Amino acid sequence: MNQEEQTQETQKGWFANFRKYFITGLIVILPLWISLFILWIIFKWIGNVTKPFLGPIFEIFFDKEPASFLLTITSFVVTILVIYISGLLATNIVSRKILSKIEDILIKIPFLRGIYTSAREFVQFVFSKKQRKYHRVVLVEWPRKGIFTIAFVTSELTLENEKEKFLGVFVSSTPNPTTGYFFIVNEKETVPLDISIEEAFKIIISGGIVISPYSKELIIQKISNENK
Repeated sequence: MNQEEQTQETQKGWFANFRKYFITGLIVILPLWISLFILWIIFKWIGNVTKPFLGPIFEIFFDKEPASFLLTITSFVVTILVIYISGLLATNIVSRKILSKIEDILIKIPFLRGIYTSAREFVQFVFSKKQRKYHRVVLVEWPRKGIFTIAFVTSELTLENEKEKFLGVFVSSTPNPTTGYFFIVNEKETVPLDISIEEAFKIIISGGIVISPYSKELIIQKISNENK
């Protein structure tokens, strides 16, 4: 291979790495950015609505700068209350039906469908208690023997007077951990992994890019022991 070909290969490798890390970063940041952007829009809208009548009232008692600061604080508090009331209404049957209709309309819009669904699933996953349903982290050989993947134990299945124990495990997809596959496997065919649920999700969401030195060493050690 001559020098020109080596240069081309180096450029291709650099571009491939840049593309991989850029897409992974985009996948991790985009749903969070969308959520924050929506909150910012709500905050600005409430500020524009309250400014015409609250601004003059604050300026009666305070100078212009303190009045502007108080208006900003008020808009922030009102934004929190609006989000809280929205959550409160979402638990009401009638309000839930209305929100469901609005959601159906958003999902039918081609461009918004993907963004809204991803943002909703991400927010539900991060702020809900779904993670607590997972008992511990294990490694399973999937999709074929010799290839290991991270899985979450969701349940233990045993029968009385039976020595064997079976586990219900969930294998999350990358980069969206809210989807995946569910399997029932013999406990003997799983490899215990002493890492937290949160650490395992970081590894999965990032496609293995975000991984602590401890987790990396532990995973390599466990797989090496299984291959002996």
